[in-house]
Amino acid sequence: MSNQSIFKCLDFFILRTPILSTNVFENKLTSFNAPILDELWEFTQDPLIREAIAVSSISLLDALTNLSPDSPSRKREQVARAFLRYLIRMSTRPTPFGLFSGVAYGEYGDYYKVALRSTEYHEKRTRPDMDWLFKIIAQMENDPNLIKQLIVMANTMAYKVGNRTYLPYLTNLGQAKGKGNEMERTSVRTTSAVKQALNLSEKPMTYKELVNKLNVEYPDTPREQINQFVYQLFKQELLISNLRPPLIEANPLNYLLQRIEDIKGIDKLKAQLQEISFMIDMYDRTLLGEGEELYRNIIKKMKKIAESKNYLQVDLKIQKDEVVLPISIKEEVEKAAEVLWKISDNEYGLSHFLEYRNDFIKKYGSSREVPLLELLDEEIGLGSPATYEYPPSKRNPKENRTEFQQRKKYLLSQWLTMTLLKGEQEIVLDDEKIEELAGEEVDSRYAPRSFELFFSLAADSKESVEAGDYTLISGATALSYGAGRSIGRFTDIMGSEFQDELKKFGKSEQEMCSDGILAELVYLPIDGRAANVVLTYDNRNYEIVMGTTSSKKPENIIPLSDLVVGIDKRGFYLRSLKLGKEVITVVNHMFNGSNSPNVYRFLRELSMERQRNIENLHWGEFNSLPFLPRIKYGRCILSPARWIINKETFPIEDNMNKEEWIEKFDTYKKELRLPRYVYLTQTDNRLLLDLNESEHIDEIRREFAKLGFGQGIILTELGHELGALPKSQEGSYYTEFVFPIIRNPAIKNRESIPKRQYKPIDLAERFKLPGSEWMYVKWYGAWNRIEEFLGGRLREFCYKAEQNGWIGSSFYMRYADPDGHIRLRFFGEPKKLQSEFLPQLNIFANNCLKEGMLSRMVIDTYDPEIERYGGRELINIAEQWFCIDSKIVMDWIKLNEQGILPIEKDLLAVISIIDIMEQFGLTFEEQLAFLDKIVNYKNYLDLFRSKRSLYMKLGDTRDGFAELRRHEAGQFLLPALQARSNTLNYYGEQLSKKELSGDYYVKSIDAMHSIIHLHINRLYGIDRGDETRVLTLVRHTLHNLVYIRRR
Repeated sequence: MSNQSIFKCLDFFILRTPILSTNVFENKLTSFNAPILDELWEFTQDPLIREAIAVSSISLLDALTNLSPDSPSRKREQVARAFLRYLIRMSTRPTPFGLFSGVAYGEYGDYYKVALRSTEYHEKRTRPDMDWLFKIIAQMENDPNLIKQLIVMANTMAYKVGNRTYLPYLTNLGQAKGKGNEMERTSVRTTSAVKQALNLSEKPMTYKELVNKLNVEYPDTPREQINQFVYQLFKQELLISNLRPPLIEANPLNYLLQRIEDIKGIDKLKAQLQEISFMIDMYDRTLLGEGEELYRNIIKKMKKIAESKNYLQVDLKIQKDEVVLPISIKEEVEKAAEVLWKISDNEYGLSHFLEYRNDFIKKYGSSREVPLLELLDEEIGLGSPATYEYPPSKRNPKENRTEFQQRKKYLLSQWLTMTLLKGEQEIVLDDEKIEELAGEEVDSRYAPRSFELFFSLAADSKESVEAGDYTLISGATALSYGAGRSIGRFTDIMGSEFQDELKKFGKSEQEMCSDGILAELVYLPIDGRAANVVLTYDNRNYEIVMGTTSSKKPENIIPLSDLVVGIDKRGFYLRSLKLGKEVITVVNHMFNGSNSPNVYRFLRELSMERQRNIENLHWGEFNSLPFLPRIKYGRCILSPARWIINKETFPIEDNMNKEEWIEKFDTYKKELRLPRYVYLTQTDNRLLLDLNESEHIDEIRREFAKLGFGQGIILTELGHELGALPKSQEGSYYTEFVFPIIRNPAIKNRESIPKRQYKPIDLAERFKLPGSEWMYVKWYGAWNRIEEFLGGRLREFCYKAEQNGWIGSSFYMRYADPDGHIRLRFFGEPKKLQSEFLPQLNIFANNCLKEGMLSRMVIDTYDPEIERYGGRELINIAEQWFCIDSKIVMDWIKLNEQGILPIEKDLLAVISIIDIMEQFGLTFEEQLAFLDKIVNYKNYLDLFRSKRSLYMKLGDTRDGFAELRRHEAGQFLLPALQARSNTLNYYGEQLSKKELSGDYYVKSIDAMHSIIHLHINRLYGIDRGDETRVLTLVRHTLHNLVYIRRR
């Protein structure tokens, strides 16, 4: 392990714990017989438990009467099983949920103390369920008389393509109408009235004011027609109202009450909402266990306004006397974080983006930035990456197993096999194993900015923890991408000191992105209830808002139409045109965006590009094995042991009764050496079971009966005894700690994205359609005779076409899509291209068809790589160079094919590339520095040394290639180099001028690299190995000339 820690824990951590102690589970929920049914009946009389159940499921609370001793045994047992699960959760699962479990925070010190106050001191915070609240807003937005009083604004998701304006999806105010992966979107024709309405409403104004302003702009249009027009824009969500709450808002109901305060005609609704708000405040002030009746009354009031599946959303703050963990735990977590990062996939970004990155470069090149919404559009852009579902991506996931992944699989298989052979249940990772798994060291600048790790803590006593004798066990949710996400929706109840800590963290994280900005991605989900999770705190200066009102001033809102996507060697990036900076999206909540509209998911995932991400320790292809041992590093269990039980590994007879099944399982668990306490695991949902108790085993039996072929039940070890848990006044508590972690501020920031000051070029300006001054032809076939074709038939045809005036010039490049072909561009007067050149091309193609040099030909749209070669002003010069270069290379290929060229192709390429760099104005030192950055100096040394003297002699540019002039190859090369020199020299000068002015598309050195890449493509083909070899030989040549040139 390195001396400098890559990651640092923040100065606080989050504690999550259920409201009942494990004593309830251990002493009262582990034997299921007539006495325990009576015990459960007594639990139903506990006011605290009743209120907690009410918040989770009123229907279950009402059903608890069936647990009374007077109820029929069958009904009693049915309700008991459901109630038992809830009680287990309330006493063993720390994940915050209603009143079952809550949150607090703690700090580090030189001692250990977890002192929680008794349950009556814990605090509730209640809000209307967002699905219900959206129904209220929808009622108001559907009232034509009310709409005229609302403040409206343009939807920041709107974007224009051609003559239409689109929204990528409709929120329907959280009342999703689509089924499966159908998602409504909308578009309207971009008339002058639509433009005007959206421009005017960029700043919020009343609906009536907007109608008035449009009436002034279009005085001949009847007012009612304008009113109807604005109403349609509103219904199609191109305009939205300010009734939609910002989701950076602690109290959405109060927000709504403030917005409707001056609206006339809804006095009854206002009074009802104010009463509900008052009752919620009263409920939050009641002690736990005293609120059941009031909770029921609030719901009755809410039902009168709107029916909903859920009405209230309640969170719980755990009150504490003191929560302190020793510094040693902090350090242990930091070590675990570094280990997990080191053994995570060593690729940058996300694996399902790999193909998408390649597609982006093929379509747009590496210098072009594409409007976000244009890129994701299936018709005019690339569409969405593989695995995206809303709408479904046309791409299929491809498995691209890297060398790193293959090595990791091999090592895990070896360690797993040896562990099983020894009859052990644990793999211990030491530093040697970590280094084996990690492979090559990765630049720590590209470690994630922040994340969270989830661990429970087990120890025999306070003294054991302080002495370092403890175990940290990775949680069901082991990791979240972004520090503070787990606490996002609770921030408002955590107090001002905690909020100050979050602000301090937000500032530190922004400092890691000194050349960019962190922007909160605010999203109104299509499932309104999910908005309960996305409510969070304001910790960023900028927002990207989707479908609702922003909490920011207009200058701090980034509309989707302002965002462009670019790419560099480490992945995609996002840029704001308005701000001229990279934008990194962040979310401060635990909402899973994988089933959201593609644009939201893409924005979320873009933030994980250009870095090497951290992953949970996972077994990959071994996950389906019946048993996997725990993996431990230091004091941390990074992956608990787990078993899969299915009908293939645990065959049973179909006619077995409950007692027989449990008896057989009891034998089976001894064979498997299952521990006493295990989790019945489904994704991150876990139910703790005691395998010494028959009725807990019966829970497994019931799940087992549902299994189909290939399905299994996952049992995960608890990892410790129940007594080894943090203790409080009322017993031991199953506590989970969330550790927010940040990249060490001492580590330098990663490289900035390319500095580009331009706006994307409109497609109508960019595309050269058939019939324009460019004719673009894809020529398939002759791939095995390509040198013969380029140096013979094609060369002759291009010369003839130019001499006869059918075209002005032409150029080619080699390509594969995946079929190998030549891409030809012919430039000339549009009329001549159509009337004179096209018939001649037809004759030429037919002749080649007969000769076996053509299988098919496609005339297509030419999309110049304008940005890659310098922008609008310089693309014409670049194209002139392409044409000159194509002629020269075809001549060289002809000479080579005829055996006339007196030097090998590699040497010819080396001389040509050195000349290109010279003509671009690079000094000798700059040439060598450029090549040292892009090739490995250790490669191709033997190849170079075999002809070192010839490379050095002919590659020496002094005195205008004096040695080359004396060599017989000079007569073939020097005239060509001279013929292209003026164009190259001028192009290089213009690129440098643009770069110096600060108003440039691409750096001169990068444009030169692209020029060299295409030159090698024309000369050799599409194999990147040829390019690497040739550029490395150029580097060796220059390096060996250093001493000679310095004499």
